[in-house]
Amino acid sequence: MRSPEVLEKVYLTLRSLWYYSVWGSFYTFLAYKSTILMTVLGVLGSFLTYYFLGYSIVYQRGIVDYGVEKPLAFILSGMLLAQIANPFRYNFPLHLQSFHYAYSRPIPPVLVLVRDWVAIYTQYNAYIVLVYAAALLSSGRVAPDPLSLTAFLLLWIAMNVGLNLFENGLVCHVKKGEPISMAVRFLEYVFSGQYFPLTILPEPLKNAVWLLPYFWAYLVWRKVLFEGLGVLSFEFLVLTIASVVTLLVGLAVYRSGYNKIYREGLVL
Repeated sequence: MRSPEVLEKVYLTLRSLWYYSVWGSFYTFLAYKSTILMTVLGVLGSFLTYYFLGYSIVYQRGIVDYGVEKPLAFILSGMLLAQIANPFRYNFPLHLQSFHYAYSRPIPPVLVLVRDWVAIYTQYNAYIVLVYAAALLSSGRVAPDPLSLTAFLLLWIAMNVGLNLFENGLVCHVKKGEPISMAVRFLEYVFSGQYFPLTILPEPLKNAVWLLPYFWAYLVWRKVLFEGLGVLSFEFLVLTIASVVTLLVGLAVYRSGYNKIYREGLVL
């Protein structure tokens, strides 16, 4: 092949890459507001999470309010709790297809959901949970009350099922799944206490996060683990209310979303 032909093919290839990979991606990015929103929230969420993480954990500011003194134990406990919730929140979304599948089986729908949750948990989360739990046990004193721990896990599951339903119900209303998911995860990552203590937030934000169910979940979780918090405590009472309310609100929003798309003729 002659040199001019080779150069022409190289030129055409580079030109195609430029228009399809660079300009094409740029125009696609600008064409969808949801893509812009997701990118901005993703960058902002990562920045704020690591900013507050470095600002607080390095100097051990605020973690004592959670009943723990070691930063490593604080971080591991947050990561462990997030992994425990994943099957009920992210790995198995409670959208219409999952309910259609559950109700089309010749066995009770609850058993179908439990079976799928257990299968997903065993396949994707069990080993990670065991690793985090072992690391946590070796990092500091963990002495939970068995009753409190069991009650907390049940309330945590109920809360995450409610959040799962809430998120999927919102999707039925706005017809945009990814922006809703990104916004909910942004709030969870930055304002839950999973990675850093929320007690070091600016005063207006610190007062606002009390309204989020995540806040109480991560606070009570760590106090149960490291302080032996009992079920009759004030914090546990607030967590119970937050979990029940979250589940009920999730059911209400999901039902409202389903009724909306049913009236629009999108489902039968």
